[in-house]
Amino acid sequence: MRCRFITADVFTSRPLEGNPLAVFPDARGLSDGLMQRIAGEFNLSETVFVFPPANPAHTRKLRIFTPKLPFAGHPTVGTAFVLAALGEVPLTGDGTRIVFEEPVGPVPVLIRSEAGRPVFTQLSVAQLPEMGPPPPVARGVLAEILSLSPGDVVSDGEDFPQAAPP
Repeated sequence: MRCRFITADVFTSRPLEGNPLAVFPDARGLSDGLMQRIAGEFNLSETVFVFPPANPAHTRKLRIFTPKLPFAGHPTVGTAFVLAALGEVPLTGDGTRIVFEEPVGPVPVLIRSEAGRPVFTQLSVAQLPEMGPPPPVARGVLAEILSLSPGDVVSDGEDFPQAAPP
């Protein structure tokens, strides 16, 4: 079986710098196991497999194979850039808005272009951050661990629990 793929360097304008990424623009027919093995063979932090969207209002569905994260920004913006550069995503002027389907939900992406070529991509947050539990140490201890002053550590108004240093 043959599959087309592109390697890209994200967050740089120079080859072989930035965050490396492999993108498979049309991954139809690849099984989960095969995608996992391909991603392992590339040995990059992320490898993206692109599929038609389930929702026709969206641009594509992405399967991002990454070691531990449910979502990562650089494969999303990198894939948008690659698809636009290949002509797989038509550019509609200076700014083209698309939506990728990802496990965290729909991810809006803006592709900026000049002279019909992509020059910049930017994503919008797919999911708002969630507040977790307070840190298990007092504010002063946390500030010291992070090399901050206690005034630099903010909270939602509740003080952190008083705990002994670890």
